[in-house]
Amino acid sequence: MSQIRSLESFPLIIFDKADTDTLRYGYPLNETPIRPPLDNPEFAHWPPDMISTEGEPPFKCMAPNRKEEPPKGFAYPEAQTYIVQKDHRFQRGYVALANFDSSTKKEIMDRQLRLTTAPGTTNPPYRNGSFEPEPIACALQAYPGLPMAHTIDGDPQNIVTFFACHTLKSLEKSLKPEIYTSFESAMVDLACETWGCPETATRRARPPFFTHKGLKRNGRSPQNLPPGSHDGSYNLASTVGKGEGQGCVMPAFQIDTAEGTAQINRILQHLSFLGDIILRATLSRFEYEVTQFHSIDNNVFGFGGLRPYATGCQANVSSSTRNLAEAIGEGQGSWHPDKNDDYTRLTVAILLLRLPPGKENAALLK
Repeated sequence: MSQIRSLESFPLIIFDKADTDTLRYGYPLNETPIRPPLDNPEFAHWPPDMISTEGEPPFKCMAPNRKEEPPKGFAYPEAQTYIVQKDHRFQRGYVALANFDSSTKKEIMDRQLRLTTAPGTTNPPYRNGSFEPEPIACALQAYPGLPMAHTIDGDPQNIVTFFACHTLKSLEKSLKPEIYTSFESAMVDLACETWGCPETATRRARPPFFTHKGLKRNGRSPQNLPPGSHDGSYNLASTVGKGEGQGCVMPAFQIDTAEGTAQINRILQHLSFLGDIILRATLSRFEYEVTQFHSIDNNVFGFGGLRPYATGCQANVSSSTRNLAEAIGEGQGSWHPDKNDDYTRLTVAILLLRLPPGKENAALLK
């Protein structure tokens, strides 16, 4: 979708105080919005050379695990059954689909307000040198690289992507070789900037980013951490100034050393690059293109460069196998709502694990 327009292509609009029909942007006030051409392949499908050549997933259906009754007054998250379909609206070439019935919104909201963690989610058994997670009640196991989406009220053209998980192995199969090579290199650099790394022939040694003097945890992080602990959450890109109304969005610039500032800038640049590729591999083409257009057309600032991307970045640090709520705070490490999230955008979460020596191939987890 081209963002280059000549000045002559815009109509001259003279706004009148009482004339609301001349508003060029936003929803019309007195008519139904025009539906995008979602059934037009040139608009909604990725080009053939962008479609993964990995082939069909090894199953046709994704069903949730056994159901269990939650404690009285609570509800467990319950997954739907998803059917795998071939679909070139997604770069993977396939998608797992379930239907969302808009008449059940109140029921879903009521359940969300009563959520509690289902059995099997935490404290997996440790056997023969490895943690072996057991199936989580009412949940299903996602398949790396396969997007999951919902049709709206049974309309096959009106879909909203719900979730996808990716690994380096799954992305290597689905991305073009030249794109994956750049992706893997940036991911290795991100791990180096995050955890710290020794000096090599091509880079200087650097400490973990969270050890830089002056970096502050956000207000929801726990206050009773042991001495020397770096556990908690850090806003690296932007934050909201408190005290006046809803607060003003401002840069989260807390470090005044050149070394620390440069290291966090590199982290944000890597996250912007990696996150954009992840979103392309996750969203339908329409969802990806329309969010890009929205950011450009409305001059939404993003971190890590000039490309459209997220406005905020929260880095969570948790040591060992501590309960996440203890490490980063009850308000963000357990079930909670976030009214400031943009519900039209997916959150990109990148998980980096620092494993013991000898466990580099994730043998710690089975």
